[in-house]
Amino acid sequence: MSTSWPSLLSDLIKGVPAAIVALLVGVIAATVAYRQYKVARTKLKLDLFDKRYAVFEEVWEILRDVVLYSGTRAKSTRGANRPFERLAPKVSFLFGPDVEKYFSTLLDAWEMLKRLELRCRHQPLTPEEVAQALELYRFFQNQASTGAKTIFGRYLSFDGWK
Repeated sequence: MSTSWPSLLSDLIKGVPAAIVALLVGVIAATVAYRQYKVARTKLKLDLFDKRYAVFEEVWEILRDVVLYSGTRAKSTRGANRPFERLAPKVSFLFGPDVEKYFSTLLDAWEMLKRLELRCRHQPLTPEEVAQALELYRFFQNQASTGAKTIFGRYLSFDGWK
């Protein structure tokens, strides 16, 4: 038995609304999935920002305390002999090699200043050591005012979130 063209066309037209509805449902589902993906991605960025900002805040507090309290005996050491050291694992996981290198520079400078301060308690410093200590204090002052913000700012900027 053969089916006539008009009946085939009629059957096809009857199926069009169901196909349009299915297509619309698919488009809506895809739109919702895409928006969920964007929300999840933004949430991940925000979580990473929070962790990075906490590290920046601790580093900046140590730098500020070195400047304000004139040295390594600052309160931010929280009893630690090397306050930067406990942040090292976080820095290596949350930031790139540029911040790791900067962080290492801060740690080395802090260690040198600590040694000079300890030596100063037991004997007078040489003129070269005094100059070195002053240079280290200036270094920490620069880092507390702009240096740390510049280095960490690359990772804390919201510019790429748009």
